[in-house]
Amino acid sequence: MAKQNYEELSQNILAQVGGKENISRAYHCMTRLRLDIKDKGLVNIEELEKVSGIVGTQWNGNQLQIIIGQQVDDVYVDFCKVSGLTEETKIDENLDEEKKKFSIQSLFQTMSAILLPVVPALAGGGMIKGIITILTSYCGIDEASTAIVVMTMAGDCVFYFLPFLVAWSASRRFKTDTALAIAMAGILLYPTMTSGYTDGLSAMSFFGLPIPFVRYYGSTIPIILTVWVLSYVYKWINNLIPKSLRIVFVPTLVLAIMNPLALIVIGPLATYISQLLVYVFNFLYGLSPMIAGAIVGGTRLFVVMTGMHLSLSTIALGNIAEMGYDWLLPMNTMGTLALFGACLGVWVKAKNSENK
Repeated sequence: MAKQNYEELSQNILAQVGGKENISRAYHCMTRLRLDIKDKGLVNIEELEKVSGIVGTQWNGNQLQIIIGQQVDDVYVDFCKVSGLTEETKIDENLDEEKKKFSIQSLFQTMSAILLPVVPALAGGGMIKGIITILTSYCGIDEASTAIVVMTMAGDCVFYFLPFLVAWSASRRFKTDTALAIAMAGILLYPTMTSGYTDGLSAMSFFGLPIPFVRYYGSTIPIILTVWVLSYVYKWINNLIPKSLRIVFVPTLVLAIMNPLALIVIGPLATYISQLLVYVFNFLYGLSPMIAGAIVGGTRLFVVMTGMHLSLSTIALGNIAEMGYDWLLPMNTMGTLALFGACLGVWVKAKNSENK
């Protein structure tokens, strides 16, 4: 949303909530403009949600929450100028995350909130990898040439070091220490772990507990779960340690606790889930290729969002090596094309330029 539109947006909001006289207080938090309304009957929610720049609305008693996004700070300033209401200090509490019961919808909302900030880097890396494929496959350029090697570094780094990017984004979502979250990604991608997986080594023993060598590069679920647990451990340790000692002892204790926890429990858990997914897909294909195709293709987006599609490559490679063909890759392709078709359909049909 352009800066020059904030005043127009504020005027539209004011018109749909019954004017200044219907507002007893206006303030904001991280993504929402919050208005204490005197008469809810004067608020036209339907028209308000049609206003460009508003993501959605929500009532909390007599408080109207208008979801705007990261631009809410600038919108709030212009709204106070237009309405003549007194500006208040931004609320720092995490009021945007009202406690809700667990649901599939909230799970995917969390996944989307974590992965969306990483998408630009993935898009850039993916485009470069696509260009490399075209140059080496159809333009006769040697894969060993310096230009291709340098481009490959740019294309692969985003995917290889994806846990670092996800750790940064997840720390923002779970409101925890970003540096420690990135440090946890570093533990998962430490050379000992990556080389152990590549060489097929047996699990290490940590006081009798196994630390399996798992493929963490290119994954998302292990680091998301790790940062989620980190947010609680960090909060607990931070409240436990006196302020004068926190800068040293909080990160020390958090890393000491989270390191074995991530390597022994959290990280491998995601691998076990992936293995279960592989078993389920194989079972479905044996039961009925049509059912398997509908489920595999229909869930493609969600599987990729979690990063567990990497584990499914073992099925495809095994099928090709054993039978000379594979049934999973065509299903995945159809699922991807369906997503492309849905996006194209929205682009063609949508009249609102922002929706396009």
